[in-house]
Amino acid sequence: MTHRLDWHKARLDRTFLFLGSIRFAVPILILTIGALIYGTLIESTIGAAKARSIVYGSWWFVVLMTLICLTLILAVVTRYPWRKKHTGFILVHSSLIVIIVSGFLSFLLRVDGTITLTEGMRFSATASSPVPFTIELVDFRKMNYPGSTIAMAYESDVLITDSNGRSHTQTIRMNNPHKFNGWKVYQAGFEGSNTAILLVTKDPGLLPMYVGCTFLCLGILIMYYSKAYSRGHPGIPKVSIARSKNTKKVLTCDG
Repeated sequence: MTHRLDWHKARLDRTFLFLGSIRFAVPILILTIGALIYGTLIESTIGAAKARSIVYGSWWFVVLMTLICLTLILAVVTRYPWRKKHTGFILVHSSLIVIIVSGFLSFLLRVDGTITLTEGMRFSATASSPVPFTIELVDFRKMNYPGSTIAMAYESDVLITDSNGRSHTQTIRMNNPHKFNGWKVYQAGFEGSNTAILLVTKDPGLLPMYVGCTFLCLGILIMYYSKAYSRGHPGIPKVSIARSKNTKKVLTCDG
């Protein structure tokens, strides 16, 4: 018979049990949803930079995210010893933690900026620029809709040289960025007939975000289709009601 941990014995255990419970998680989630709505309103009215400084980069939003991670971790820990039927549950909670951490990585370490180049012009890395390569606009092309001056598509031929002196040419099109050593170069816009506006970005939180979302979907599928999934709290013996011969109700503890 598998040994079950009794999370009701010690005061610290009861605290962990509460922090990993729905009773604690729901108010935190409600506050987080309110914060996200507030941030979205600021972003749509004032701008993304203000939303980052007022909401997403504030100390209280960091506290909310930390509390969510704490309750996700303890929700898993208090179900120890884990069984096969807990696989989906653990995957979902772990994936949510990875997604939250990835968001903070993007917020703290993401680098992006725009570069405006005319044909023949070169952008070189400087002490104030973290971009470890140079990029030169070789040719810019804009295709208009027939009979109008409205751009239907536009693209740039660029020459990229890394810090080791290795060069390669690449055509950057709309919605088709060039990926290079963790960086992405997008065709963001244009000016006139020979000037391209490029967006250069690097986001270290993007890959773990994709991994977290993938395993989140996998965990949800496992939880949904697993017949062995328990809705109770596996770390605590279930209390059931049985009837004795004299019809009196008797409380029994399973496990």
